Amino acid sequence: MEEIVMKKLGDIYFGHTDAKNELLGSDERKRADFETTFLKPANLKIDSFQSGKKYYIYGLKGTGKTALLRYIDIQLRKDKSNETSFVLFKSDFSEDDKQGLGRQAAMVSAVDYNQIRELKQEQNNDFELVWRWFFLNRILTCMEEKNICFFRNDNEWMKFRRHMDALRTSDNKSIFPKIKRGMVAICAKFPPLGFGEVSAEIESGSDNQKVKFSSFVHTAEEQFGKLHIDTNKRLYLLLDELELGHINKKKEYDRDVKIIRDLIIVANKLNSLFREKKFPFYIIVSVRSEVLSAVSSIGKEINKCIEDFGALISWHQYGGDEKEHPLIKLIVKRLLLAENLEETPHNIKTVWSEYFPDEHIQKQSVERYILHNSWYRPRDIIRFLNLAKDMFPDHDSFSHNVFDGIRKTYSERSWTECLEELKVHYTQNELEIIEDAFTGWMRSFSMDLFVKRIHDIGKGGSVNLDIRRVLSILYNVGVIGNKYIDENFKRHKFRFNFRGDKKILHDKDMMVHNALYPYFSL
Repeated sequence: MEEIVMKKLGDIYFGHTDAKNELLGSDERKRADFETTFLKPANLKIDSFQSGKKYYIYGLKGTGKTALLRYIDIQLRKDKSNETSFVLFKSDFSEDDKQGLGRQAAMVSAVDYNQIRELKQEQNNDFELVWRWFFLNRILTCMEEKNICFFRNDNEWMKFRRHMDALRTSDNKSIFPKIKRGMVAICAKFPPLGFGEVSAEIESGSDNQKVKFSSFVHTAEEQFGKLHIDTNKRLYLLLDELELGHINKKKEYDRDVKIIRDLIIVANKLNSLFREKKFPFYIIVSVRSEVLSAVSSIGKEINKCIEDFGALISWHQYGGDEKEHPLIKLIVKRLLLAENLEETPHNIKTVWSEYFPDEHIQKQSVERYILHNSWYRPRDIIRFLNLAKDMFPDHDSFSHNVFDGIRKTYSERSWTECLEELKVHYTQNELEIIEDAFTGWMRSFSMDLFVKRIHDIGKGGSVNLDIRRVLSILYNVGVIGNKYIDENFKRHKFRFNFRGDKKILHDKDMMVHNALYPYFSL
């Protein structure tokens, strides 16, 4: 029988709230620990992403999309035939990159429809062409970085490579090509082979020739489709951090919605092309559900491809023993790792009883207390554990005193995360009104009471909030849920977005999430 030697909470490594930070650098031990404690959602099959049957990962913020993407990367690289490359939308593309991309896309659309003189900043830009070029260029870049050629070195390859290099050699460090009035300058020293429109416009005395960007991309794709694979290697492009800017910068927000919309569309089109041509390339995209909702409302159909090729991450468990809930198992895995114990029934039971000596917290089972103070996300659980570790490093268990001691700070940090999502929709002044409305008020309320509360709070200044929309957004973020008497069963019924109940019921009573009670002093 393996002996459990209790560690101090401060000596236990629980990981990071952001999985990306957990795998920074090349620490093989951390990578191994991450893989050991990773909890795969029951509905997901990793091999479906490896084979290309699935290539969208989506779910609410904090549900573990980045962790899953990193885990897939680890599994892929166990096969020496696989190469991977990460693209981080938020980190890799600066605001300057996106501003330039917005202007360039507008120009491309205008040139193609002969509307250059009518071009306006708010034009409904199309970013598909730029993304199509980006992915072709990314494949070439990965080939160079990894010193691999996926294609037969024949005339078709030479034509494609020469064509791409004519644009790439002008600025190899640029993420996106420089487009001016819908045109790109290609290097005259390396004119593309077989490109009929290359002489469309030549600047006098210039080493560069100008061609329509749209024509350049169409030709590149046509030539790419004629290439012949000459390797058993596979390349996976993993895209993460598809996030939107804040609503108080509406132009940037609207632009990012369209950029992400077209990225999702192009990923689907190219993955379809790769399957058809039997090319060993795979694009896997991780995106938040709330971003998908915003994208879906801005033209173009993305729902079908998400439904057909996407996998939803959700940790809500309908019924069953709470001791068997996946998020409780996540805690157990971390504790077993800390004790260097195998995952056996005896060790699981023993390590839980040792580290959680109190069976009940606030008149609930400890498992229920933890789950009901979370949004059913791994991120909440890790935040919870790390707070206990940081605030009570010399304690050797998660006692009732520890739970009480971290309650206020956990609530504050949870509200801070909610705010980050609300900033996408509201200005700072509007957020202050919403926060003041909840502070010191009541845990449960009706829409009419909330309307009155907002009106009373805003007497000192102008308030122009669509209350139905406010409540819907608060519900979507997880600040509030529904709580009302179910007449059929004569008992309270609770509804929350993160539990799978997609829409708020405005005619039913609502409640603030349990975890936010301390912050709002409810």
